[in-house]
Amino acid sequence: MIKEGDVVDKCVMLEVGSVLVKSGQENINLEKCFKKPEERLAEEKEEEGTTQPATNTADIPFDGGMVVGPGSFFGEGLLKNAAGLDSIWEKNSEGQVVSPITVIAYGQEKTVCSSFTVQEFTDTLGDEIESLILSDEAVAEALLNKQKEKEQKKYQLEDFEVLEFLGQGSFGSVKLVKTKVEEDQAQYPKVYALKAMSKTFVVNSDQLDHTLDEREIVMQLRHPNVLNVYATFQSPDELFLLSEFIAGCDLWALIHNDAAKTGQMYGLPLGHVTFYAANVIEALGHVHSKGIAYRDLKPENVMVDAQGYLKIIDFGFAKKIPYTVEIEGNTQLMPKSHTMCGTPEYLAPEFITSEGHDHTVDLWALGVMIHELVTSKSPFGDGSDNMTQLFTNIVTTLYTGVKLDQNFSAKSGGNNNISDLVKGFCSFKSTERLGGGMSGMDEVKKMPAFDSISFQDIFDRKLQAPWTPDPSELSEFREDEEDRTAEKYDGDQSVFAVFS
Repeated sequence: MIKEGDVVDKCVMLEVGSVLVKSGQENINLEKCFKKPEERLAEEKEEEGTTQPATNTADIPFDGGMVVGPGSFFGEGLLKNAAGLDSIWEKNSEGQVVSPITVIAYGQEKTVCSSFTVQEFTDTLGDEIESLILSDEAVAEALLNKQKEKEQKKYQLEDFEVLEFLGQGSFGSVKLVKTKVEEDQAQYPKVYALKAMSKTFVVNSDQLDHTLDEREIVMQLRHPNVLNVYATFQSPDELFLLSEFIAGCDLWALIHNDAAKTGQMYGLPLGHVTFYAANVIEALGHVHSKGIAYRDLKPENVMVDAQGYLKIIDFGFAKKIPYTVEIEGNTQLMPKSHTMCGTPEYLAPEFITSEGHDHTVDLWALGVMIHELVTSKSPFGDGSDNMTQLFTNIVTTLYTGVKLDQNFSAKSGGNNNISDLVKGFCSFKSTERLGGGMSGMDEVKKMPAFDSISFQDIFDRKLQAPWTPDPSELSEFREDEEDRTAEKYDGDQSVFAVFS
């Protein structure tokens, strides 16, 4: 745990919040020691009313220190010293770095850090240390991911007892399980959700790359509004993702199932809408900060947990964007993806026009979801299965803008702030979408619709949720399905090596 005023002599990855750091060494150029989020720096200047946004930390005078935000990594000097490379930090007669930094809290927001000793870093990365510390982008990401893999517990199917069957899909099944051996309750729950995927289905449906990408992505994410995956493992025929168990229902059921008892025949009350939208905004902000586009946001993929808060689940369509591809032996950076994926009623126009997409497709889908929270239906569908008409309605927003349901105003209590969200998110041009600019979700959080919401309280779970599921009624939200035995897999087992 790193507290205000601590002298930090470890490698630190700042995941949430921002801090002011100072060096004990005079005239040290702190700018050279950190990976800096430029967006945060520009916002600082804008708030001060300066006409020119800051382009580096030297523009922000903090009495010899500098502000670093999410994604910042410090400890470069310690690592370079361990690798035998030159460092700007001073060394003592024994060749050790003697100018650690001091962390000072900045602002009122919560901060979350991961810290590692140089030995832990070198033990984890071995010979990779020199190449990684020379790359600002690689060092923090590699450190965090490798450390999580190191901490991941090793399981096999025989370690669990099945308590209940939760659901079935084309991929396999989800079951409620508990460990047969008592675990440390301070770090691990005793009860989990176990997602099993058929290897035969994954290979035969050409989903191998997607499945491997999903595994890589979920192991990078840590946020109260995102499903926490603890470990992955495999058997000869199946792949397993072990995650927290969410004792609740999906958001679709809350909107459309009478068991929710929200007091409205169609849609949800305004307080529910803003609370749930804030939860999803928090989740997407974290996902996007990792360079990931979710690409399948819809109420069915958002769970309401036992406390009434939301968690995004199912990262089967998620993708790192930009990404790299090998073309004729050369590595090429692709700024957008051209894969058609997702659920038709939530597809952004660029999916349909095949012009390529990035993370801003999630903003469009969020606008559609908010409309559904208010009215219980999409602004583009007509209740039929006519995909041509649906896609036409989506694409013609270029000329007409998004058309809200005729009862939207009445159902949202005449609150234009909510309609402004839908219109802002569902802008035809991805670059003009609310939250699609340099300040990202910070722009969204400042919208009048959220004047009564503290996003920090959402993160800390300090607010009373507008609705919590009754455990005795959860069966009303589940489909009556039977578990199926996975088909035998006779293919190449080595392609699933990362699941071991």
